[in-house]
Amino acid sequence: MTPSDAARLKALDRDHYLHPFTDFKALGNEGSRLITGAHGVYIEDDEGRQILDAMAGLWCVNLGYGRQELVDAATRQLQQLPYYNSFFKTTNPPAAALAETARRLQARGATISATKETFT
Repeated sequence: MTPSDAARLKALDRDHYLHPFTDFKALGNEGSRLITGAHGVYIEDDEGRQILDAMAGLWCVNLGYGRQELVDAATRQLQQLPYYNSFFKTTNPPAAALAETARRLQARGATISATKETFT
């Protein structure tokens, strides 16, 4: 990324993006940090600094960045069926398999509550 590209993106961010949990005075004085890439447990900014992503992308990238096996699995699923709701008694293969896996991994004797029924 060129310095002019980074400056343009930071200006767009400054003018149009509302950052959550932010000190807006500091943001106005210092500007935002532009994250341009990631690999493993590190993110990289537009100045090439590698930074440990200790928040794991706000807890949604806890397996790390750039994991090709996850990209491949997601691609296969997105090509087949990216999403379908579970309303009106419908399910899909990943939802059913995940439910079985979650139940198998659950501690013995723990309960799962669903409406008025409890399964043990």
